[in-house]
Amino acid sequence: MKIDRRKRLKRPLPIVLFGLYFLILPFVNYFSFAYAHDIHWAYPKLVFAWLHPAEFTLLVLAIPVGIGLLLVKKWGWYSFLVYAVAFILFDIIAFIQKPIAFNLLALGNSIIGFTAVFYFTRENISAPYLKLYPRGWRYERRTPVQIQLLLNGSACTTRDFSRTGFYVTWPDFSGELGEAVQVVISGIMIEAGIVRIDQNGLGIAFRNLQPNQIQLLEEIISSQSLKLENQPT
Repeated sequence: MKIDRRKRLKRPLPIVLFGLYFLILPFVNYFSFAYAHDIHWAYPKLVFAWLHPAEFTLLVLAIPVGIGLLLVKKWGWYSFLVYAVAFILFDIIAFIQKPIAFNLLALGNSIIGFTAVFYFTRENISAPYLKLYPRGWRYERRTPVQIQLLLNGSACTTRDFSRTGFYVTWPDFSGELGEAVQVVISGIMIEAGIVRIDQNGLGIAFRNLQPNQIQLLEEIISSQSLKLENQPT
């Protein structure tokens, strides 16, 4: 049944990939550390004996971070943020204390890796992890207004709207979370993606907005806000 299908949590591919990445990160770091200290990987006691308590903590904490991301939990995203900052700071301190090629490479890999997570998950991360409002996303307050638009060629009317996306009533929708969609507003096509599916409809987030598209959205928000202010109380 379609309802059962929507109840299953669909994760965008970047979330799955980076969640798995953090699960295997401790093993990658273990082998890297063993190699750097000329210790055979088959002797974990020797490897762990050389680990600084902070290194061991970072090694272990990557696992709950990966689990939190894969489970689409708010604590998973916040733990990732804390983990990223702690990991980069540790590599910076390690390089300052011992400016060798290995530590410089480790610092560079950390910065590139965590930056990649932010970049490739930027379109999907806020919706499941950082919701402030019942159906909101990206910390953007939505105005409860009705906007006529086309969603994948089908005429729809929004229930609320913001500069980052909107919600439409569509109880029999058969798509999946993370799926790309095309939105046409006032003749202008905008890339978007599905960030929420519930029993009543869809939450849509805009993607790769261009200057003319941003201007259109701001004009819509401004005009609708003005209408709401002028309504008699």
